Amino acid sequence: MPAVGKHHPRVEGVQKATGSYIYTPDIILPRMLYGKFKRSQFPHAKIVHIDTSRAKKMKGVVAVLTGADLSYNFGIYLNDEPFIARDKVRYCGEPVVAVSAISTEIAVEAVEQIVVEYEELEPILDPLKAMETDSPLVHPDLHTYSVSPIFQAKPHSNICTFVNIEKGDVKKGFDDSYEIFEDTYWSPTVAHAPLETHVTIAQVDLAGKITLWDSTQSPFLVRRELAMSMGIPLNKIRVIVSGIGGGFGGKSYTRIEPITIALAQRSNNRPVKVELTRQEEFEITVHKEPASVYMKTGVTKDGILLARKVRAVYDAGAYAEGSPLVVRNACFTAAGPYNIKHASIEGYCVYTNNLISGPMRGFGTPQLTWAYESQMDTIAAKLNMDPLEIRLKNCIEEGHEMPSGEILKSVGLRQTLEQAAEKIGWKDYRPRKDYGIGIACCHKLSFSPATASAFIRIDEDGSIQLDCATVELGQGSNNTLIQIAAESLGIPFERIAISQPDTDYSPYDQSTTGSRSTFTMGNAVLLACEDLKKQLIKIASRCYGLPEDELSIEAGNIKPGGSDECGLPYEELIQRHFNPRKASLIGKGLYTSTAVLPDVKTGKTPRASAFWMYGTQVALLKVDRETGLLDVKKVVSAYDLGKKINPQGAETQIEGGVIQGLGTVLTEELIIENGSVKNPSFRDYHILTMMDSPEIVPICVEVPHDEGPFGAKGHGELVLNATAPAVANAVFNAVGVRIRDLPLSQEKTFYALCLKSESSE
Repeated sequence: MPAVGKHHPRVEGVQKATGSYIYTPDIILPRMLYGKFKRSQFPHAKIVHIDTSRAKKMKGVVAVLTGADLSYNFGIYLNDEPFIARDKVRYCGEPVVAVSAISTEIAVEAVEQIVVEYEELEPILDPLKAMETDSPLVHPDLHTYSVSPIFQAKPHSNICTFVNIEKGDVKKGFDDSYEIFEDTYWSPTVAHAPLETHVTIAQVDLAGKITLWDSTQSPFLVRRELAMSMGIPLNKIRVIVSGIGGGFGGKSYTRIEPITIALAQRSNNRPVKVELTRQEEFEITVHKEPASVYMKTGVTKDGILLARKVRAVYDAGAYAEGSPLVVRNACFTAAGPYNIKHASIEGYCVYTNNLISGPMRGFGTPQLTWAYESQMDTIAAKLNMDPLEIRLKNCIEEGHEMPSGEILKSVGLRQTLEQAAEKIGWKDYRPRKDYGIGIACCHKLSFSPATASAFIRIDEDGSIQLDCATVELGQGSNNTLIQIAAESLGIPFERIAISQPDTDYSPYDQSTTGSRSTFTMGNAVLLACEDLKKQLIKIASRCYGLPEDELSIEAGNIKPGGSDECGLPYEELIQRHFNPRKASLIGKGLYTSTAVLPDVKTGKTPRASAFWMYGTQVALLKVDRETGLLDVKKVVSAYDLGKKINPQGAETQIEGGVIQGLGTVLTEELIIENGSVKNPSFRDYHILTMMDSPEIVPICVEVPHDEGPFGAKGHGELVLNATAPAVANAVFNAVGVRIRDLPLSQEKTFYALCLKSESSE
């Protein structure tokens, strides 16, 4: 009874549809307190004095904390961020004082009673200027910070990470080129905008053990980061994950957990809940890194890419958070999904006094895709080539070498290009006034190497429990992992239940990030199933009196090989083996994906990623020349996912990614002036809804990976990447306007049309 490749209803679907699914904000504990913050209104300032006396005297206030009460710093790759601001603030909205009280209303009122005196400092807001040698420093003590050995920072500068990767001889490549193209592309700050804001509940028992109920994508990473920063054992921290109302990378690492714990430690063993408002979510949490990408490309007369130089500058904001890894991994993709002989890639992660940046869906690669795919159409137009043709002529194939030195396998890029183009009717497309068609392709690696583990337990009635720490964010991972287990064990999907993550009881998983769950956790589940089947075969061997190698498993039964009998079902084997006692069997699986960490100085590695993802999007739209309004009519989106484990889940991932990508290209931008967010609400920050969706045609291309579970790879993150350049290329095709800074707002498009009209007069 195959489970892989079949549609199954979401295991948590009924609960979500009926409103009975429990999210972290729904949790209320006895004697719970509520936390709020006094936050900075300046992007850069010294803290001269804090007066908390009136707040402390208020009835119902339990704890009031300042940076002077806490000496800890935290940070996943650089320990640069204090639990609460100490001595100075580095961005608008940074918490300066934390309060816990018996109600949210009292906590808010207490915060209003706190007076903070500041001495303003010159803010560093432009990442390009921040890189200059005479720039003021956001972190003068950078040289004293603990830095992960997989990254290199530049002490006494604002560069917290830099990457350099070289392939071939770029100078020679440009010298040999028929035409050279140079452009700079800009991507703005974009919010993750999950429907559920960040929320954490912390409780500290009398023995000092910390329990967190947390809306995180990475319970084990959060536990590790907290333990390291506080200098306590891992087993002194427990992280429990309930339902998560969206993450998109914004809940990958530690954010409000440290300050919530600090309040709980000083609140008489009472639990403390911190739930961010929507405005706080826009101002305190991480956002997609704004980036400036300079791209220089040399080509032959017939459109072969010979050389490419990339200089990408990412604005990390006030603290590094996850940005160092974002920049490093993004640089592996910077040359684009093309077979280029000569490449030079520089990536910089730069401190400023802007909002904190961090991983978002695509993990730094959308900013680069925006650049290389926009320029690809510029090249095609100059050479009078078809945009599809030039991509097919240069696209990477199995066996090609990346700039890092990795030799690729399981590459379905060409298939995505061909199938997307065929589906939209690219060859038969006939130009119409104000209508345009645009194509863009993309690639991305996964977070590697990565480790995941799983337990699978069979009870005496034959029911199965799958225990793992993959976080269900709405992406459908619960279904996918159950389908993998059901397929391996040969039992119905419905017989398997899956637990929610709890670091005290769940086996280890690195994180639910980087589109790695199907591949990495899927393999761990397969190994756990194999372990369980070996134990069942051993029991059946004793029951039948036959050697283990003469037994086979078929449809959830074990029988002699070649026999026509039905065999013994799993539950009967367990009952016979343990009778009269009742017991369970547990299979265990531990999997670490194959990859080699790159050389810190050169970026070279024989295998940067366990697997790569590939995709193509084609957009069809109409441009209103009178208003600049873009009306996207249709998007065809083809992605290579190796093998469809969960077909409906795969297609909805593609559809969701397209809608999110359309928001990126059409409307989404956090407006920041002097470090302060000017549109911190959904009234002014416009995310698209299903009502704004064009026709979306998802295509699942299957080029199996020999290491993936049943050949599967991930694809969920990548589906965001190609939307923006596909739309921009369609605009260029329709009206001849090339815009290089996102978003392509109605005003910006109208202005570009006006400039084009003036220049043609």
